[in-house]
Amino acid sequence: ASVFVDIKKIRLLWANGYSDLEIRGALKLKWTKWKRRLRIMRAVPIDEDTFSSYKTYFLEHQKYKARMERSLRRLKVIHAWASKMSEVVARGGSVYQAPRDADHALNTLVEINKVNEMIRNSEAQLLIVKKNLGLMEEGETESAVFSARNVREAWKRRVDRAKDITPVV
Repeated sequence: ASVFVDIKKIRLLWANGYSDLEIRGALKLKWTKWKRRLRIMRAVPIDEDTFSSYKTYFLEHQKYKARMERSLRRLKVIHAWASKMSEVVARGGSVYQAPRDADHALNTLVEINKVNEMIRNSEAQLLIVKKNLGLMEEGETESAVFSARNVREAWKRRVDRAKDITPVV
């Protein structure tokens, strides 16, 4: 009677994913008894409890496998996004993977804002220089462009202003 009890336990443990060594260790079976029970087990049909636990294990395993595949796909997408975000073009055009660091990103933003402020200041200074040179009339933005026509017109205006000035004798 203990042989059939052992066979039922073996089937239940197999259905729950245990390996042969774990089952032999749990039942404390020697090699000869283990082989005898396996031989008998092939001839004895499975009872309903074991069969239902096999089905349950198989379904749970399928669900677990599907969950793992879904999470693997998500991880692949996240990894691709993160590696694309962390690609940095170095001097010389070579691409390398840089570790993403919050402090480094903040410092980079601060530097970018400084550069933007310098650009705005220099644009304002350039407009002042253009007004002083006579390249730009007050309020005219399209005449501020350094094109050949604008420079010619500015030169003519300057010559006309020079003619208007009368020398003091």
